[in-house]
Amino acid sequence: MRASGGTADDTQRAVLGRWSGWGALPEVFDARSNALRRQAERVEALLSPDEYEAARSSTINAHYTSPEIAAQMWAAAAKAGFSGGRVLEPGCGPGVFMATAPPDLDVEMTGVERDPVTAQICALLHPGATVVASPFEKYHTGGFNLVVGNVPFADVTPHDPYANGAELVLHNYFLAKSLQLLDPGGLLVAITSSWTLDALSPDARLELARHGRLLGAVRLPNGAFEDQSGTSVMTDVVMFQRRREPLEMPKRPALWDVDPVEAWYVLNGGDDDTPSHNRWYAERPELVLGEMVKGRGLYGRDETMVNPRGGDLAAQLGEALAAVVDTAEIDDVPSGLHRRRPNLAAGPAPADGDEEQAVVRPPPGGWPPWAKEGSLLAIPGSRKFAQMVAGRVVEYTPKPRSDTNELRRVIAVRDAMAELIAAEAADEPQGHLDGLRRWLNVTYDTYAQGYGPLNRGTADRPAGDDDAPTPRRRLPKMGGFAVMDPDYPAVLALEVFDPETGRAAKSEIFRQRVVRRPPAATSIETLSDAVVASVAALGRIDVAWMAEATDWEWEPADLATDNVAYRDPAQAGAWEPAPLYLSGNVREKLDEARAAAEHDPAYEANVAALEPIIPTDVGAEDITLRLGATWLSIDDIEEFICDTLGPVEDLVVTYSPAGGWNVEGVNWTRATEAQWGTDRISAISVVEHGLRGRPIVITDRLADDRRVVNEVATAAANEKLEAWQAELHRWAFGDDPERRTRLLRAYNDTFRSWVAPQPGPTALPDSRSAPPESSRACWRPRRVEPGRSRLRRGRRRRLRHPDDHRRGCGRRAGRPLRRLHVDPARCRHRRRGRQPAGDPGRQPLRTARRRVRHHRLHRRRFGRT
Repeated sequence: MRASGGTADDTQRAVLGRWSGWGALPEVFDARSNALRRQAERVEALLSPDEYEAARSSTINAHYTSPEIAAQMWAAAAKAGFSGGRVLEPGCGPGVFMATAPPDLDVEMTGVERDPVTAQICALLHPGATVVASPFEKYHTGGFNLVVGNVPFADVTPHDPYANGAELVLHNYFLAKSLQLLDPGGLLVAITSSWTLDALSPDARLELARHGRLLGAVRLPNGAFEDQSGTSVMTDVVMFQRRREPLEMPKRPALWDVDPVEAWYVLNGGDDDTPSHNRWYAERPELVLGEMVKGRGLYGRDETMVNPRGGDLAAQLGEALAAVVDTAEIDDVPSGLHRRRPNLAAGPAPADGDEEQAVVRPPPGGWPPWAKEGSLLAIPGSRKFAQMVAGRVVEYTPKPRSDTNELRRVIAVRDAMAELIAAEAADEPQGHLDGLRRWLNVTYDTYAQGYGPLNRGTADRPAGDDDAPTPRRRLPKMGGFAVMDPDYPAVLALEVFDPETGRAAKSEIFRQRVVRRPPAATSIETLSDAVVASVAALGRIDVAWMAEATDWEWEPADLATDNVAYRDPAQAGAWEPAPLYLSGNVREKLDEARAAAEHDPAYEANVAALEPIIPTDVGAEDITLRLGATWLSIDDIEEFICDTLGPVEDLVVTYSPAGGWNVEGVNWTRATEAQWGTDRISAISVVEHGLRGRPIVITDRLADDRRVVNEVATAAANEKLEAWQAELHRWAFGDDPERRTRLLRAYNDTFRSWVAPQPGPTALPDSRSAPPESSRACWRPRRVEPGRSRLRRGRRRRLRHPDDHRRGCGRRAGRPLRRLHVDPARCRHRRRGRQPAGDPGRQPLRTARRRVRHHRLHRRRFGRT
């Protein structure tokens, strides 16, 4: 259905409606389990790598709700005053709550689901709903009137700087963020783990109480969802109403400091028969749908358990929720469909199946134009701080509060640096730049005198590893600036810091200009000049811009005719410079060009340019083929084993990036077993060692339980392994011409398709390059081109080839060029002895060489890490 792009008919909807998630099938993703081996292989073949990983990670919490329970929760929301509007189902799964929404309510449903496969099923089942395939941590659009659903349970802490500052575990985080996504007065009706109310620490409940007022809770018995999703955990149905404004309360308030209605975070002491549980249930036992007893939980510890009463659980839940609503004090619930508004870090409205939401908003009026998403700001005229969140300014509290003064000073350093860089980029007058540079020196000196270098840190060895040769450095948090502000790395780069001595020196920006606009093209005489000028001005090849910039007549086809640029059919016909297009996987590009030329003759120039540069195929005599070759398929290995040994019972060959190769099967043919194995190791095991690239070592156990290597048996086994290697080459390229042709084609397509980029007349400049006076070091040409290529292409495409990265060619020394954004083509060739020792232009070179020496010394001492 995904491939056809159609909608689901009734038969298909019935099949999709039986989907209950991956939570009940963790064995499918367990490489150590043989119970569902065949099904596991089929699942891995059907899903993409990203889909497979998302499905595997969802097994711990993909447990869904029965429709009868969901219907009662909808009824409770309607009884509490919800009459329609925007509804969010976080962790929606296949959309059980979407399917059970009352038909008389006018609702606009939005579901958020992490697993892309389940999200696609939900979108097919509910085409009128908005289904976002994204982790809940990346969903920030608010303005909902109701949140209803079954939140996932897990003892993990999601990273969400906007909604999880309290570091709540997964189910509590879902509840807290859902409350924040509601409009004031909105309702939350959700199923959560019983540990939300029964955990010994009240911190999570206090965080929930800050944003919402508990209307009530009903405890379900153990096993309420066992038939639906195979889980027997104990759960609660909780109802909250979002407050108009968040409460300000101490971290652990005493009972007498809180209104009794709000004291639901307190646990009852319990007794010998009943463990401690929330005071809400101690005072309202009728809201426990069963008998509360002490029992052994999932991990063998004493836990509160509820034995079911028997009868219709959904009806019992409906009665209990109705009683909760009747006794609760509920404010007016907002309703009606209205324009969504950002509530946390809102992005644009998502489309069906979006994997992520973009959060790109300009700063509001009155704030610096260089402020970014997440930037921390000091509010002028007060001691308060703010943070940029989705184009809005929200209040920020330093973490910890004792670092408030340090946070204010480091923000001053950041502001001075950002203003100076922005002024240099805008080409402000030199006098203005000098004033900003002096102010940067003042703010930095003030910070350094009070707190020390920005890069200071303390040595911190990993826990339980006192012998670790290289302790980690723990940097200061700076009141949360190190974690929250996106400019933190840039602030650290203001210093040239030596971690061994702890000394810091100011970088070049404190002394001279580091940002300068690239010079504009003064004359355009050829198409190559026009391409360079277009990329320098716009960042891309724009034919219309080039036509206006040139004073002669030419056609776009002339770019390909003159070997200057080509249209790339893989990028919707966008123009690419010739050195970039005529490199990389040229066989793949040739196939794309030939396919495009069948519909558009303009691509024939691409075919003509690519055909001469295709690498020559190699023959079988030039190929060293060994077991474990990555270009051989699993089917090839299975066929090779069967052809060599004869029929093998239950032969299964598997491969995974994490577990490597695995071969299982039994060879009952004695003749082949003696020929390809030994009396100490079977032929199947010999093959498996070869596939894994491991030599065979056979040991004997002595009387004192020590094991020693049996040299004779080990040598005999490795001789059999070499025989297998030789037989593989003969089998692949021997008597079967069809197999020989197929494998030769596979090898050449895999390893003889890559062409290194060749610098040509359209080598592109980099607008981020440092000014000429700050890049006077001399670099050899073989170190120059990789750095220029990386700056030229950014992260869009990385071309690697063994011929470009031979050992000793200087690739490691060229890496600092890319990090420092230094254009080596502007280096002035000077003899080292004639450069002044204090020349600041040598700083990038000195930093690069110092890093290289440090890494080489570390490798000599401790090896590769």
